[in-house]
Amino acid sequence: MEEIYRFRNLKALLQGDPKQGYFGELENQSIYFAFPEELNDPVEGLRNIHWTGDRVVWENLVRNYSLTLTNSILAHELSEDDFHNHIDSIDLFLMPSTIPTEKYKELYGRIARKVIRNPHVRFVLDIITAFERCIRKDELLFHLDSIHLVVMKIVNRELSKEIPEAFDYKANAPKPSFKCLVSKYRPIIEAVRKLDRADMQSYMDQFLEAQIQYLTAMQLKMGFYDDERDHTHRFFVLEFPKDYIESLQALLFPAWATSCFVSDSENSAMWGHYADSHKGCCLIFKPMNESLRLYNVPGTAPTGGKSFPFHRIDYKHGAGDVDFFKSMGRLPLDLIKDNWMHSKNGHISDCFDYYKQSNGSDFRQHYWSNFIRDITRKTKDWDYENEYRLINEESFVELGPKESPSGRIVVTVKI
Repeated sequence: MEEIYRFRNLKALLQGDPKQGYFGELENQSIYFAFPEELNDPVEGLRNIHWTGDRVVWENLVRNYSLTLTNSILAHELSEDDFHNHIDSIDLFLMPSTIPTEKYKELYGRIARKVIRNPHVRFVLDIITAFERCIRKDELLFHLDSIHLVVMKIVNRELSKEIPEAFDYKANAPKPSFKCLVSKYRPIIEAVRKLDRADMQSYMDQFLEAQIQYLTAMQLKMGFYDDERDHTHRFFVLEFPKDYIESLQALLFPAWATSCFVSDSENSAMWGHYADSHKGCCLIFKPMNESLRLYNVPGTAPTGGKSFPFHRIDYKHGAGDVDFFKSMGRLPLDLIKDNWMHSKNGHISDCFDYYKQSNGSDFRQHYWSNFIRDITRKTKDWDYENEYRLINEESFVELGPKESPSGRIVVTVKI
């Protein structure tokens, strides 16, 4: 790789108004790193996350769900913050071992015990853990939906004992009937239990697709998405299980941003797409050892700089599989063990062995390989770009808009 190219529009290079997304990249000798939501591929960084594990990790997931729901309800009820985006109240990094006060620990302990001992919750856990099979997002949502109102009722009742002035009305108010949901759930699962293991996944996939369509139609019919409906009520009754599952990804991999380059500076389509319809520029860089050294990187010495390797985009393979219970790399090992791998009766999940292989080195190698794999894959539709990427992830720098290389410029034909 002797040269590599980066298309930019003139506003990005010459204007310096961050509010408009421009940082004077040419004058400041900077490179802009974009977050996934700023990129033009709607499935950027897609991961096929699944959950496969024993009873220990599944009970701990339900405990985590109960704690997260409790904390979110408290945040909405007692905090002065106005949650314009309700998902911001979901804090996955609050865990039993990190609860700040003894009183809150006692409250959560009571809630968790009552949730785990609830007959319907135990029935769901029995089904999930019967074969230690792979469970994907849609099925996990189906199971959490079936226990959600049960858990919420327990949470509100326990909160009403501690803060009656704030939660008495919630504990005693009419609730959507979870008994109806439970009665529909059990026959479906009983039918699944009679199937051969080979047929089970196909049945669940077909059923879940139909179930999602049915629930959406019923929610629309009942007016849950009408503008006058209380958004907070809708969040806790309907949306929390799905938002919780989406938030679980925060425990896996760090946030990331990327700067995109290409190997061909003469592709007319690329000039049209990324250089403001042929009115922009193409910057030329000369990598050293397949890397670009950037200076003034946040988190590094002012004079030392840091080398960022170029990662070639893979257009042949789809999104990779990620096993949730074996990929919680955002957490220290002791938090993983205490909050996810350890049962109340002292058993350790078999999943924990994965984290300890070769004193943890095998896990770290596989973890970072999966991290890079999933953010350097795109569908074949994009292969005309011949893209390479620099990747900036939050574990070693504070993600920011500017880095500092040098290079040459090819001026567009329309300037």
